[in-house]
Amino acid sequence: MIDDEEKTLEALGKPSKWLYFGAQPVQYAIGYMFGIQFKTARVIEHIAFDSDGKIAGVQFQVYPY
Repeated sequence: MIDDEEKTLEALGKPSKWLYFGAQPVQYAIGYMFGIQFKTARVIEHIAFDSDGKIAGVQFQVYPY
């Protein structure tokens, strides 16, 4: 899962801006949402960590310009 997301982001180049949108409980984890701006797209990242600090889930939504 992480490898697939990494390939998607690598294709966009270097990010020019990061935004933190906040955190909220998601089932048994805490979810965080970030905005990442690239030259050709905006990306919304959702990442959740369980109570042991391990990644419970990650998702990137790409919005091309």
